[in-house]
Amino acid sequence: MPDEKQEKMLPQSEVNRLFTERLRQERRRFEAQLSQEKAARGKAEELLRQREGELRRLDEQQRQLALRRRAEEELDRRALPRALAPTLRLDSEDALRDSLDAAESAFRSALDQSLRDRLRLPAPAAAPAPAPAARKPALSYREAAQLYASDRAAYDKRFGR
Repeated sequence: MPDEKQEKMLPQSEVNRLFTERLRQERRRFEAQLSQEKAARGKAEELLRQREGELRRLDEQQRQLALRRRAEEELDRRALPRALAPTLRLDSEDALRDSLDAAESAFRSALDQSLRDRLRLPAPAAAPAPAPAARKPALSYREAAQLYASDRAAYDKRFGR
């Protein structure tokens, strides 16, 4: 019976070695788990950055469309051609308003100058008068009726029918 109660005693060096080995194993397992979690967190953060970038891009597109629509409405309201739309700045409402004012001023100035230039041109030369047709002696009504009755082809030729 004394053998049963006897516990196996390990020397302190063996206990230290076992403890150190176990500690290393746990540290490696923990570091592997930590690196997996870091990789997963990095992927999640990258995905989040991509989604935020996509949302910013979509917001910018929506803002640009709204400004473009506003620019076209304002061009119509000011009775300016829509062909001026690509020349307008769509950075912000203020930039749009400033570029609309500048475009309107330039367009109206160019239009006024064009009209002034056209009004200064000399009047076009009068169109040459058509060559006088060979005058045929006028026939009285009676002579025309006689010609009609006697020679219909000559009558049609003479009176252009």
